[in-house]
Amino acid sequence: MVAATNRDLREEIKAGRFREDLWFRLSVFALQVPPLRERTEDILPLAEALLAELGAELGRKGAALGSVAKERMLRYPFPGNVRELRNVLERALVLEPGPELELPVLDGRAPLRDVSPGGAPFNVPGAPIPMEDLERRYARHVLEQLGGRRVEAAKALGLSYPTFLKRIED
Repeated sequence: MVAATNRDLREEIKAGRFREDLWFRLSVFALQVPPLRERTEDILPLAEALLAELGAELGRKGAALGSVAKERMLRYPFPGNVRELRNVLERALVLEPGPELELPVLDGRAPLRDVSPGGAPFNVPGAPIPMEDLERRYARHVLEQLGGRRVEAAKALGLSYPTFLKRIED
């Protein structure tokens, strides 16, 4: 069994918030892995590996990290650790159209925008487009408004999660 936590379990046991018998079962072989912000040398190799995995999963195999993206990643503290890094890359693969990702979301990490009727408008300029393309664009718009949180975007659109994933595919 592999388990992970960001808490000091020995302190949690002393405070009565974690069962000591469970600690003995889990602590056969303990590894201490520092947070990503303390291992900046791991950020780019890890990002490249995650990008390859996510690119294959999302049908964006040719996507790569540009020099701007790499610079932004090395400056960003990743308070959400590896999970946040993965989410940032997944969001970029869905929302950034080019083959070279820039990750503008890491600059300032602006608060999430509202997707209520008063939120950012959804506009489709130009000639009429097929409904399938319109739905894809709107699903991506909602996803962007929700900061890349796919499950919440699927719920906001009233779609099952698998249907939502199909909807945002190219």
